[in-house]
Amino acid sequence: MNTSNDIFSLPRFVAFAKKEFTEQRRQLLLQLGTLLGAITFTGLAMCYGVYQSEWARAATLQCDPMAFSLANGVLERNWVRLWFVFAAVLYGSLAAWNMENKAKRIARIMTPASQQEKFIFGAILTTLIMPLLSLLTLEVYEIIRYVTFSYVIDTPCREYVQFMNIPAMIVNDVKIGGFLLGLFFFNSIFVLGSCIWHNKALFKTLIAILAVYFLLISSAVLVGVSSNFFIKATSSVDFVTATLGVINWILAYCIFTRAEVVGRFINKK
Repeated sequence: MNTSNDIFSLPRFVAFAKKEFTEQRRQLLLQLGTLLGAITFTGLAMCYGVYQSEWARAATLQCDPMAFSLANGVLERNWVRLWFVFAAVLYGSLAAWNMENKAKRIARIMTPASQQEKFIFGAILTTLIMPLLSLLTLEVYEIIRYVTFSYVIDTPCREYVQFMNIPAMIVNDVKIGGFLLGLFFFNSIFVLGSCIWHNKALFKTLIAILAVYFLLISSAVLVGVSSNFFIKATSSVDFVTATLGVINWILAYCIFTRAEVVGRFINKK
């Protein structure tokens, strides 16, 4: 079977996707379970504190304290968005999964599918399937939160607990295009990092981002440019964000399809 990088076969791609999901379903379920556990633990702890401290406002407004504005905005809504971004970053770092050592890279490369098909599978997994599953975990968490504080844990706000609309919280008060573009950009950074560093890609990519950030800030200080210049240039112009995201994906594709197994400068294992 021809597995050249520039050949794409839909039947072979479907067969490869079925193989990957069959072999890695436990890993996927474990990751989703870990994400759900983390969301549930932090979310319930946050809600309990708010329900204990904001009962007076809840009684006045006849509303769930997690639904009305606190300090810098709607607490529950901002928290949900943050977790959704975290999920996109996490799964972006897994785009080149099961390639953390030479043995697994050899097995991956020897799988009867082109490198192009393998990369497309990883792209679909990290940009479509896993975000949708992450949204599902948020919905499950919301059910747990509602049941817990409505029927299990007694707080002064029990009668005001409401079931939140997770999709609405994600897009409310923000431009959905800008939010999705931001997710695309951050996801592309970690996809690129996963193709460069197969082992512990999340942490290594974070270190690289911090290094680049401090390098830019240091350079700005040396030349007398305001430190806010780079932030404004990348956050206020959607075109720049989209372009950088596309460049990251192109670089990730080029690195992934090199199919090198041994003798790499970055991944020696």
